[in-house]
Amino acid sequence: MVDNPMASHSEMADISLAVHQGVDGLILSGETACGPFYKEAVQLASQVCVKGETHINHLKNYNYIEEQMWKAKETRKIAQVVSSCAVKAGLDLNASLIVSFTVKGFTAFQLAKYRPRPLVLAITRSKQTAMYCDLGYGIKSVLVEDSPDDDEKTIIKKYFPPSQ
Repeated sequence: MVDNPMASHSEMADISLAVHQGVDGLILSGETACGPFYKEAVQLASQVCVKGETHINHLKNYNYIEEQMWKAKETRKIAQVVSSCAVKAGLDLNASLIVSFTVKGFTAFQLAKYRPRPLVLAITRSKQTAMYCDLGYGIKSVLVEDSPDDDEKTIIKKYFPPSQ
């Protein structure tokens, strides 16, 4: 899309393939991003990504990643096992959200590793962790006020009041 407002078949196929391979982000090359059709290039890349994500088989991805984890025969951390179970439950229940309270972002990224259909909401008190989590696939961070008296239940009620 450097000299033409329309993308070639190969350009769209490259973006689609990257989405199916599970990329966290997509960067347009300098020529495309700075060319005369940069707005069209970004809009098209976004449309192809969104459309491509609708065709991802999340259960197949989950099963494949779990299989690879078992083949590695490494001792798994508690957060890894809980994340695996949360993603599987989210898939089974067709959930729209998985909530993770995180200090450094480890649990949120363990959830995102499975490329779950539900959005991963990373709740943290650290601005640095919030910015870090926002870089991950399917993770949206929420920075909460630093109040040692707030437990998880209070935080959820405070920032996510029940819908009327």
